[in-house]
This record gives sequence, structure tokens and C-alpha cells, in this order.
Amino acid sequence: MLRSSKFLPLSFALAILALANLTMFVGCSSSNAQARFVNAIPDSVSTLDFDIDGTKEFSLAFPQASGSTYIGIPAGTDAIEGFAAGSTTVAFPSQNVSIGAGSDTTLVATGFLSGSVTILNPVDNNTAPADGNVNFRVIDASPSGPGSVDVWILPNGNNESPTNTAPTISSLSSPSAPTTATSGYITIPYNSNGLGYNLYVAPHGSTTALFNGNPITAGSLSLGTVRTIVLVDGNNTISSTPIVLSDVN
Repeated sequence: MLRSSKFLPLSFALAILALANLTMFVGCSSSNAQARFVNAIPDSVSTLDFDIDGTKEFSLAFPQASGSTYIGIPAGTDAIEGFAAGSTTVAFPSQNVSIGAGSDTTLVATGFLSGSVTILNPVDNNTAPADGNVNFRVIDASPSGPGSVDVWILPNGNNESPTNTAPTISSLSSPSAPTTATSGYITIPYNSNGLGYNLYVAPHGSTTALFNGNPITAGSLSLGTVRTIVLVDGNNTISSTPIVLSDVN
């Protein structure tokens, strides 16, 4: 009995060490996040390398997205910096961006290299909508567009337009107001004729769209889809060809 009692402290210490290691492992795994990237900087005439905490993670031209696939990055405050592709020439200086642990985040670089660059960092919700619906979200990453816009996402073939229908999203801010440049997720019944949707964008309060409806494909009714529409520059205003990210198919 005495011999057994001598080994009790060692066994206890080993148990505590194992618990500490497990806690450390769980803590490290929960400090990661997932991200994808969009280059919406209109005067980035050539490809840019985007570094996160000193590591090149994305190489993108304008207007281009890394796609709908995420990569793992550290959570917390991450330093994002842009470089001319394949060089150490700084395109825009390092910016600190907050990334939530365990989150899926779309990072959008917008603004101008000749002025200042802003990194939008909306958190994504990749939960499929209920069957029979589609979800849309819009990010205004066009630095040359109006200060705020109204957005219509209307079923193609139903004779709806901004002149006879209320906006789907009202008063979406330009990226000069980063915290309100991303809409919430809007749930819309699937267009049963299979023709998808038309996108219209107009200055807030106006029904005169900047461009005629641009077709947006929403995907399958049976699966439900989620799409993120990123408005970008074109001809010194909002382009009629946004970047559409297929979040959930």
C-alpha cells in the first residue's frame, strides 16, 4: 500500500499534463478561420499578391475572386498587405483585419492603389435555405459608384422591373462605409420557370437603373442555393458584370 501511494503524485501529474495538452490542442484548432478573397481594386492593372500575416495566400487580377473554396488562416487580428505580383514591391501597406475564430469570411480588397485601399471582411453564412428558396447577399465593393444604392433581384420572365417593384435591398452603402457595404441574406422563392433572376442597381431613391437587368443564375430548386454578388467598378461607376460567388449549390 505504501509503495502504491508513492506513485500516486506522479500519476496525478501525468493526468494533469495530458489534460493541459488536450486543452492546448483544442485551443489551437479553434483559433483558425476560413477565408476567400476578391480583388475589387480597379486600378490594380496587373495581378496582385495578397499576403496574410506575411504569407502569400492569394494572387488575383481585377476583377477576380479566388473562388468559392476557402483556405485556412489564423483567426484574430490578421495583417493583410498587397504586393506587385512576384515581387516585394508594396502595392498597398499592411492593414489589420479582424477574423473571427471558426468563421467563414469573404475578404474583399477595394478602393484605389493611388488613394487608399479598404479590406471588407463580412462573415459568411453557408447554411442552405429551405427547399424552394434561394438566398442572395450583395456586397458593394465599387469605389466609383454612388454613395448608396438600391438593388433589385427579380425573377426573369415575370415582367418585373425597378419601376413597378420595391427594391430587394434598400440603401446599401458604398465601400467608403465598410460596416454597411454588405447586405444581410435575402431569401427569395426559386423562380419556377428556371430562367433565373435579373439584377438591377440604382442610386438610392431612384428607379433609373445604372444598367439593364443582368442575368444571375440561382441554381437548383431541389438543393437550394446561396449566392454572394460583389458589385465592382466598370467605366467609373458600378459594372453591369458583378462577381457572383457560388456559396452553396
